[in-house]
Order: sequence, then structure tokens, then C-alpha cells
Amino acid sequence: MYILVIDALDECEGEDDIWLMLRLLTETKNLKTVRLRVFITSRLETPIRFGFRAMSDTAHEDFVLHDISHSIIRHDISIFLSSELQRSM
Repeated sequence: MYILVIDALDECEGEDDIWLMLRLLTETKNLKTVRLRVFITSRLETPIRFGFRAMSDTAHEDFVLHDISHSIIRHDISIFLSSELQRSM
């Protein structure tokens, strides 16, 4: 399996670029020889919201960071920092 990470989709130059990228990514579900997962980070700008709404529910899963409990976020950050500090010693 391959994982493709696209950070800050909202920083693409134009709406057409965003639409094209989202359309092409939905076509990856038809790949037969490669399993691909795509992880996208972005602010929910209007073209991005509409692009995801145009996709089927099986083509994407929304994960909104602001909906995560603060205790889970603090716990995850604590684990990360502990790990990094131990590694640097």
C-alpha cells in the first residue's frame, strides 16, 4: 500500500487546480495493481468543500481536527514530545 500526503490543499493557486486534483484523486479508487490511500490537509475553503461534496461517501472520509477532544490532543502531543525527548538523550 502507498500513502500519498497532500499538505495545505487550500494553498493551490486556483480553483481549477483544486478541482482537477480532487477529480484525479477520486479516480485512484479504480487502480487495480496499486493500493493507494490519500491524506489531505486543508482549510475548508469553498472550492474544497464543494469538491468533497461532489464525491461519493465511499471515496472520502472527513476528519475535522477541531472535533477531536482536547484531552486526546494533549495526550497525543505528550506521547510525541516524550518520545522525541527520549530519542535526543
